[in-house]
Amino acid sequence: MARNTTKKRKSTVQSLLHDAVDSLPAATGAFVDLVTAAPGERAKLAERLHEVESAADERYLAIIRKVSESFITPYDREDIYQMVEALDDVVDQLDHAGALLARFKLGTLPDELVANAKSLNEMAEMSHQTVRLIKKPQQLERLLVDINVVENEMDDRYRDLLVEMLDDAKARDVIKIKTLADCIEAAATKLDQFGRSVGLIAIKET
Repeated sequence: MARNTTKKRKSTVQSLLHDAVDSLPAATGAFVDLVTAAPGERAKLAERLHEVESAADERYLAIIRKVSESFITPYDREDIYQMVEALDDVVDQLDHAGALLARFKLGTLPDELVANAKSLNEMAEMSHQTVRLIKKPQQLERLLVDINVVENEMDDRYRDLLVEMLDDAKARDVIKIKTLADCIEAAATKLDQFGRSVGLIAIKET
């Protein structure tokens, strides 16, 4: 009887974690819609992104609550908390960037910034798969390498964007665009950290 109860708890925490990871592509996809939209549509799309962020918060709190109530968890509690914190930081960064973009009086955004938003969405789609590959270390390792490759490409574009802005843009717009670029860069870093956290769990599980 006790073993059945333990199994139920494990699957519940696991399912909640999968639900939370679903927030990644949902948030990055909404952010891509925002940065590729016409300026007049940004406020409405920023509200949609904020709704995704609010739903993500509820999912993360549900995990924290369930882990704290569970005697046995599928992975170390500290590892779960680290993963959830990284997920939360990614979505929060994008919500922050979206709210700023809705208020900034900017026209068409730089190609590098839009490209990095799309790459971030690509990272999120791959990161979304990592939790399901914890028991498949070889597949997980290949996926983590691919995620890191995308992040490195984003780093290169980020540097190109900074150089371009400082050479050509007006000082006020430089600050605005750099703020948005920093949010995307920070989100990418957190996504990479999330992948590493999953990798550490996979090592412990094998």
